[in-house]
Amino acid sequence: DFKVSTYVGILELRGGNIAQNDAFYATAGGGHLTVRVHFDWTGGTLNSGPTAGWVHLEGATGIIDPGDGNTVNTRSTLNLMKNASDVMASTTQRRGFIDFLDGNGMIVGETCQVELKVKPIPAGNPNAIVGYKGTQTTTGDLNRKYIHVKKDAKVIVARDPEDANNPAVAKGSSELPILIDGGQLSLLENTDFSVFGSLNTCDSGLPAVTVYQKSGTTLVTNGSELFCGSGFSMLAGEFQTIALTVVGVPIANQPDAVLHGDFSFNGGNLRLVYNLPMNDNSASTFGRLKIKGDMNYNGGTYHPRFNPTTRKADLIYVEGDGKKMSIYQDARVSPNRVTHNWTGSAPGDSYPILRAPTEIVGAPAITAALDAFYKLSLDLPGKKAINLVLK
Repeated sequence: DFKVSTYVGILELRGGNIAQNDAFYATAGGGHLTVRVHFDWTGGTLNSGPTAGWVHLEGATGIIDPGDGNTVNTRSTLNLMKNASDVMASTTQRRGFIDFLDGNGMIVGETCQVELKVKPIPAGNPNAIVGYKGTQTTTGDLNRKYIHVKKDAKVIVARDPEDANNPAVAKGSSELPILIDGGQLSLLENTDFSVFGSLNTCDSGLPAVTVYQKSGTTLVTNGSELFCGSGFSMLAGEFQTIALTVVGVPIANQPDAVLHGDFSFNGGNLRLVYNLPMNDNSASTFGRLKIKGDMNYNGGTYHPRFNPTTRKADLIYVEGDGKKMSIYQDARVSPNRVTHNWTGSAPGDSYPILRAPTEIVGAPAITAALDAFYKLSLDLPGKKAINLVLK
């Protein structure tokens, strides 16, 4: 039974309960447990008391592994933070779930890192994935639980090395919505990550979306899919797709990066296959981002690259019955020509960079001058392309 502030070097929790339930300190957020070296959690409940508390990983490393289909519980906010020597905290989670029964969810503090080692789901075993739950345990209590990714922090969803040779998609999930506040969310190596909930129910000052990028970066690797139940909204920073660096798999043959849910692009920069050299002249240097929802292009700058020689370009496209792309006056396009070789081009060639199945409302302005020889366009299948103009 830990009360008020307790400090430990190493904490191994393999079963049973740790209580942080000093009711006298409930108004101060419950008891505080700080781990300063290493945290190993494979079973048991971290804070079984009636009061929400805090568990601080202060420059500590952590391993969380409840096992396939299993769940460990906590009523505390999990707070990763640097120590006085600027050593970051980090956790690696393999197999199973953390269920946040109370508290504020998880804070990934400045320069700290959380890594989810996700696995393909075996046939007949839908529970064998990794992630977070946010079970509501108090009647009428506002669900305050979300993942807060602070400056230079990282949340990484990556394949478990044990399944490196399994071609199936590895999957993880979070019932806690995500606020990217100067940090980074990364989906690597053919992974799917499903996120649910709405940040507005956690904090009325946040938008009613599942993932909100206030600043920072979101990376989605080709072949990976980010599912956002109530949509993704981006205010600033970078949204990037990344080409797989797999020997023998040309980029042209790689699956598209996919975002499920409505996408509100309000500011910042959007770049496809950003890890490739800007002057790569090969025919397979171009990225595709599929959006399975409406795209509201309110502001920010899209940086497509195009190659007059191969007549190819980066493409963002909306997919789904009745889905559309709405583009407003602050939307900008800053194109990048990857070669100065005009061979293969013809006057009036058009390079589609945005596509929707039925409707595109409005058009972004081009901010960088192009030779009159080239035209970037909006594409509606079965209809005449809409060429963009410099403004």
